[in-house]
Amino acid sequence: STQSRSSAASDVYKRQGGGLPVWRDNMARMNAAGFTVYLRREAEQIARRLSPYGRQKRPRLRGLDDAELVEFMSRDMAAREPFYAQAQLIVDCGELSDDEVVETILRHTMQNE
Repeated sequence: STQSRSSAASDVYKRQGGGLPVWRDNMARMNAAGFTVYLRREAEQIARRLSPYGRQKRPRLRGLDDAELVEFMSRDMAAREPFYAQAQLIVDCGELSDDEVVETILRHTMQNE
């Protein structure tokens, strides 16, 4: 899925679906088009954040119990890591709150303007 928000004419933020960067040269295109951020989380963290609706709308996740979901996500994330690691900023979100993640990204972008 893609999500956008604009706070000014020149400020647009896009969130890309997890698989998009692994297709063809999408990660290179994304890096060329703007500033990319990889929010690195453990599979367990992502599984906890995934709503029941989120599981149901993703065919590959339907019917998995919690342990199977974490196992699947661990494998899937390991395969995607080389693509995600090409992002211009990698934020290890392990112990960070969502607000701290946002602050980290904003701090980095302000330092590099």
